[in-house]
Amino acid sequence: MRTYAAFIAENKDTVIDCIISGNRIDKQKSKDGDLLKDVYLKKELSKLDPYFSVVYNNTSGYILFSDRAFYQTVKSCNENVIEWGVGIQLLEKSNPLLIEAVDAFIHFVKLHYHILSAVVEGKERFDREYQDKV
Repeated sequence: MRTYAAFIAENKDTVIDCIISGNRIDKQKSKDGDLLKDVYLKKELSKLDPYFSVVYNNTSGYILFSDRAFYQTVKSCNENVIEWGVGIQLLEKSNPLLIEAVDAFIHFVKLHYHILSAVVEGKERFDREYQDKV
């Protein structure tokens, strides 16, 4: 999301400085005047890749400890007793979730590569134009 934010920022240098220094970018604005908050960036990235919002919503649940994240840690639930499994050994029921996470990771590495390719192409175009003028 931060890479994409740098592309659509009103002031790219300020956003890039925030990213490099580890500061928040949500006070910076897009070219359209919207704040670069997660909800805005999610909406804009979802225009490029509809899968983005689904994965974002699902993975945010683990950060915010949603019901989906909570129930993934439950080993059993019988007679008003809940047993949690937290630690090194994963439950077999976690396998589909892990495969989903790997698939999402691969998908978004490709999306990130696509976004960064635009930077490389722009730099190459700039270098060619600059060389023609020199």
